[in-house]
Amino acid sequence: MLKIEKLKTLSNRKNKNVFVPDDMILDTVENSVKFLSDFIPADIHLYKLENDSVKVIAEAKPSMYPSFYKRTHIDYTFPLNENPLFEKVYNQKNYKDGKQGSIFNGFPLYQTLYPIMNNNSNIIGFLMIEKSLFEYRKWKLKQNWLFQIIIKDVIDAILESSLIETKSLPPMYPVDGLIVIDMQGYVYYSNYTATNTAKNLGLSATTLEGSSLEEVFNRGTTRTIEENPLYTELELEVDSFTINVKSIPLNNLIIILLRDVSELRQKDQEIKVKSAIIREIHHRVKNNLQSISSLLRLQQRRISNQETKDILNDSINRINSISIVHDYLSQKNVEVVDIVEMSKNILSEVRNSVVLPDKDINFVINMPNSLLFPSGKAVSIALVLNELLNNTLKHAFKSKDSGVLSLSIDVNSELLTIIVEDDGVGLPENFSPDKNSNLGWEIIKTLVKDDLKGRWEIDSTLESTKVIISIPSNK
Repeated sequence: MLKIEKLKTLSNRKNKNVFVPDDMILDTVENSVKFLSDFIPADIHLYKLENDSVKVIAEAKPSMYPSFYKRTHIDYTFPLNENPLFEKVYNQKNYKDGKQGSIFNGFPLYQTLYPIMNNNSNIIGFLMIEKSLFEYRKWKLKQNWLFQIIIKDVIDAILESSLIETKSLPPMYPVDGLIVIDMQGYVYYSNYTATNTAKNLGLSATTLEGSSLEEVFNRGTTRTIEENPLYTELELEVDSFTINVKSIPLNNLIIILLRDVSELRQKDQEIKVKSAIIREIHHRVKNNLQSISSLLRLQQRRISNQETKDILNDSINRINSISIVHDYLSQKNVEVVDIVEMSKNILSEVRNSVVLPDKDINFVINMPNSLLFPSGKAVSIALVLNELLNNTLKHAFKSKDSGVLSLSIDVNSELLTIIVEDDGVGLPENFSPDKNSNLGWEIIKTLVKDDLKGRWEIDSTLESTKVIISIPSNK
């Protein structure tokens, strides 16, 4: 059930001991402009005061009502002393009404301008509210006191909150139910959506106006999502329904926004279940791959032919590289893989299985701390890395007891680049992957070209070899 105490603010918006820079105050107000535009509803323009000029830095048009404007006014600048309304608000530091009834783009205009002040009570900007006089009169006839009080209180709450933190009001949608209650919990106003929401929940709600909110929403459980000086966000669960509840405490009233998110939460739950199933599948695949790897090791021990042992060892390394990917996906996000973490694990596996004890090979890693990539390409990247590292460690240092192997990974808006470089003996003269390649080079060539849609190049001398893999990224 909804408790009134949970809907009231827990913080003091008038705390002046916090310093917030002027630009941050304006940014915070800007983030609430869309909410104001649909809540009032009205055209909203946010202005920044720059010396003696005023500049439009943000604007919003109402979603469900006609706008006065057909083009944007962002960056439009004019001198402060050329507009009497702005000059009056600046001098008196209080909100003022401007044009009332003037025809603008076919509609009679009702205009109000609010000053935006910083912690030192200096004006740093202005908030302009422009709505149709028809809409204003409709509100005034229906709820005269409500219209007079509530709009100003909402704007005051936004401006006061911007002085102590950066929270803003999230956008309001046409499907949102709107309720206005007093501090004792009695409903002064509700729209049809709010009443229908209560009916859908099976609550007694022929009309909400005049009723106690706690008596109407007297069932279900709530959990708090967020509390801040500007609003409180809860979720109310009644039977199979989930209702998102946002409350905006004002001076003597509380605005409540209701949104039915039952279908969204049901889909979230379905996604969680599917993700858990997919992770379990990856876990079982990893275990099966490890079992296959163990069987191959048993077979390897029973074989005396060194060439066959090497072939089996290569197969074990490839299986382990695939297993590393499935191990990652069984524990974390099934949509993306951290290429950096995966690469380090593959390098460790290859180093332990290929590097002979009498070799002194130093490994240099140049990578970002983390690099997320779509999981659908992860197995191919893992296999390419495994082949590159295996080939390098097996052939580059055949006649050398020491050396350096470098693995670099970088990404930009277009390409993921993998570079494996060594200071070994280099590839044979006139070597061509197309003519002289083993199975490892064939795997690299096929995966890079056909699966990853990338390209690769080899730069080899008698003293070093560099292999560069370039894969299209979607950073």
